[in-house]
Amino acid sequence: MTSRFRITLGQLNPTVGDLAGNADLARDAWAKGKAAGADLVALPEMFITGYNAQDLVMKRAFQLDAMTHIDALAADCADGPALAIGAPWVEGAELYNAYLILKDGKIASRVLKHNLPNVRCLTKSAFLTAARWAGRIPSEIPASAARSAKMPGILM
Repeated sequence: MTSRFRITLGQLNPTVGDLAGNADLARDAWAKGKAAGADLVALPEMFITGYNAQDLVMKRAFQLDAMTHIDALAADCADGPALAIGAPWVEGAELYNAYLILKDGKIASRVLKHNLPNVRCLTKSAFLTAARWAGRIPSEIPASAARSAKMPGILM
């Protein structure tokens, strides 16, 4: 068992609305993290859509396309470090600001943002649903993702 947990932070500049381009940026950051021996590559909030997507994120086709790109990233980044990425998340009729952990070809975990500021340019609460205080949706973490007893928490 290893005593370290290496994180690569990808402070990149995704383009609002460019799902394919932003997914490519995520893949590139993940590949660099993998080459550096990272256990986790972490990207910012709403990375897949670019920030702040505002009215784009209200379009159902855009929401579904973003989720499709996330699924493809999970599959493409299956053989290396976990990838943490922000994205819109749809459950039923509700739209959330989510932070997803992609590992072993699937979404291993997700956290739904519960504190949505409504300040001038940050009008998230106008189009996103606030998650319950315990915004983490329990999900099974694969044994291969738990390389050490120290798993990081995620703040959004």
